[in-house]
Amino acid sequence: MLGTCQQRRLAMVSSLLLAIVGCLAPSEGDNFSTPLAARRPSPAVAPNLQPSSVALAPGSNSALPTAPRSAPIAASSAPASRPLASQLKPVPLEQWSAARPRIERLPPIEAADEPAPVATANYVARVTPPASQVQPVTLVQTEMVPVPSPMPDPDRMPPVSYETLPERQRDRAAAHLQNNVPRGMPMNLVSALQATDANNPQVQFARWRVQEAYAQVSRSEILWLPHLRMGISYNRHEQAIQDVAGNVFDTSRGGYYGGLGAVGVGQGSPQVPGVWMNFHTADAIFQPKILASQAEARAWASQTAMLDAMYQSASLYLDLLRAEGDAEIARETLRNTKQLADLTNSYAKSGQGLASDYDRSQADYSLRENELLRAIEQAQVASVRLATHLRIDPSQPLLVQEPVAAPIRLYDPEAPLGDLVAEGLSQRPELSESRWLVSEAVAKMRREKFAPLLPSVLLGASYGGMGGGLGTNFSPVEDRFDGDAAAYWEIRNFGLGERAARTEAATRIEQAQWRNVAIMDRVAGEVVEAHARVKSRQQQIAVAERGIQAALDSHRRNLKRIESAQGLPIEALQSVQALGAARRDYLRAVIDYNLAQFQLLRAVGGAPTQLAQETN
Repeated sequence: MLGTCQQRRLAMVSSLLLAIVGCLAPSEGDNFSTPLAARRPSPAVAPNLQPSSVALAPGSNSALPTAPRSAPIAASSAPASRPLASQLKPVPLEQWSAARPRIERLPPIEAADEPAPVATANYVARVTPPASQVQPVTLVQTEMVPVPSPMPDPDRMPPVSYETLPERQRDRAAAHLQNNVPRGMPMNLVSALQATDANNPQVQFARWRVQEAYAQVSRSEILWLPHLRMGISYNRHEQAIQDVAGNVFDTSRGGYYGGLGAVGVGQGSPQVPGVWMNFHTADAIFQPKILASQAEARAWASQTAMLDAMYQSASLYLDLLRAEGDAEIARETLRNTKQLADLTNSYAKSGQGLASDYDRSQADYSLRENELLRAIEQAQVASVRLATHLRIDPSQPLLVQEPVAAPIRLYDPEAPLGDLVAEGLSQRPELSESRWLVSEAVAKMRREKFAPLLPSVLLGASYGGMGGGLGTNFSPVEDRFDGDAAAYWEIRNFGLGERAARTEAATRIEQAQWRNVAIMDRVAGEVVEAHARVKSRQQQIAVAERGIQAALDSHRRNLKRIESAQGLPIEALQSVQALGAARRDYLRAVIDYNLAQFQLLRAVGGAPTQLAQETN
């Protein structure tokens, strides 16, 4: 039977254990994956993010922007299942943007009194015009010149009259029509971009890295709080032992300990304290700022991954649209070639033409058949590539919904180049990520600068019951309390280690600054290159339009000469080939122009929400 003292002590320890477990147990509304900053009130953020007013360093005009944050994801939630292809429907991007979770901002990080980024302010001043001279880019739609539709036109399909068929053939005709209905998933540009944001593995991987960084920030902010340890321990010793005075003697003893802490033996404090703190004050002060900068950099890297994935989706979709257009042009050319082959055959049989002309038309018809087969193959391959990128069933063909390939104007080709470069330098997420990495390097430098002046803190406290005695005899359990507190300063390697650590941190600042300058140069070059492509390809569209008109006139005049018996059908073969080549050249010019517009959008760091007006 336990004594009253022992019962009271066990009841006290049990109550303490239950209280601690109750504190640690999550409640219904708890979400431990929510970042600490997400629990702070945050203002609403506009769709177009603007850099914050936090300076990178004294003397620098480069502001540190606040990165967009992904919505916190509950750790206990099951992974979202992939949507079925039949469930994906095109939704206007305005509704999609409104339904996305609000993004939040970390509090501003204080600027450090360290060297400013090299040439950053001068670079921005050199390429950025005054705010009063920057005009907004108007998004307008260019004039559309129709090209053959990649989708069948129901108005041009001949009607089927079942009454004219024998009764036995009606079921066969109905089954034939049912089997030839295009089966696949409808797809347009907006749907492709939405599926990219929801399903792309690289985007999701980058967002989970952001969640990891926010968790590290939360952990660094509670570095001041102690750990709690509870346990029981038993110690047994036989034969020789040395006392405090240095005498060695034989003894047999045993002891046990239980409560806050463990391994409480002899006169010293328990080896495992119950309440334990051991940290460097410099880490408690500067580590949250370091990790906050790292989290913001990862958030902007996540934005970069999303823009890259969406640009790739747009590029793959345009490849599919190009392949479908090539296939439709090949079908039209094949029909025109078949018409000429039939005419040359009739002329050869009537003696008005040569059999060699019919052979030549048949050879060209075979070439056009292979062109159609290759175009269909390219359309199937493009569909599989886009479906694989969007993580939908690649065996299900994608059916483009655009009836014609028309130019999309996201940016005016005549827009001032300086405005576009300035927009790219202010909006590109890669630059925002780079600036936050500079901020992280500056915070690490400050940590190394103040580390020798700040102490390390050591705190331990234990409370529990202890009993023991000689041999197998144990005394009654008695209460025991131990407490230890210490603060100590450390100078590494006689001060030489501190000097080396500060030098290392300073070199990292220089590396981050020059990396930022290199990214600025790359962004400016990409904007200028994309702008040049947009201007050139707009001119190519105009030339291709004239080529189509000339080819149509030539083909029409050749057919008119044949109808009036002023020439042979074989003479129109070249006009058929020229018409097909002109249509393909126009399709190539339009698709390349649209791709250049997306390249310019990516170069200036534009958000994909700008596409809603142009694609709806």
